Amino acid sequence: MRLNVFWLYFFLLVLCFYSSMSVAAQRSAAMKAAIHAADPTGKATWVIADLNGDQVPDAAAVVYNDRNGYIKVVLSKADGHYAEFSSNVFYENPSLYNVVLIEHGLLVYHMDGSGGCCSHWANDFKFRFDENGFRLIGVEEVEFSSGLSDEGNVPASYTFGTSANYLSYKVKYWRTSGKRHVNFIRDIEDRHPIYLKAFFDDEHSGPIPEFSGFVTDRFQLESTSGR
Repeated sequence: MRLNVFWLYFFLLVLCFYSSMSVAAQRSAAMKAAIHAADPTGKATWVIADLNGDQVPDAAAVVYNDRNGYIKVVLSKADGHYAEFSSNVFYENPSLYNVVLIEHGLLVYHMDGSGGCCSHWANDFKFRFDENGFRLIGVEEVEFSSGLSDEGNVPASYTFGTSANYLSYKVKYWRTSGKRHVNFIRDIEDRHPIYLKAFFDDEHSGPIPEFSGFVTDRFQLESTSGR
């Protein structure tokens, strides 16, 4: 009797194993088909990770069609198939580096480039999936600059940027050099949500307000009104 029970459990274990292998194989085939539909040329580099919390891998990439670029996502569905999400079109710029990442369940579009001989900048746009698609929830903008100070004759190196939160609708402006640091926070008044399908990288700042001032070498905020 005990021997029969052992073989029954063994049979069920083998059955579950092959069943799970079959589901995984079906999922893998479905993902490959969805990626091919989103990227027929196969030239994009896709990242694989879960984006909607269902513990099933999803995929994302920057895909180019001629000189037109898109952020593409293929997202797992409960029926075993995949849905495609796409950003608005943007144009290829050989001087820029851009890539899609998946970090802690968030879709991150990273781009960076040179501002000339003495500066470099980098931007991260973070999207989180909800019932309406991939919503922009944050933007990090950083610029590294070296050269002369504001007074024109003292070598200086600075890092400065903005950090916008589209859930709290706050944006922090900051500047740092060595041990010196200053930041200040402003409200984002334009509070309409931005989704991936409407995202366009040339308008990434969108509702981020411009502050009426700048931070000097003395790390003081000076007004630009009247200038």
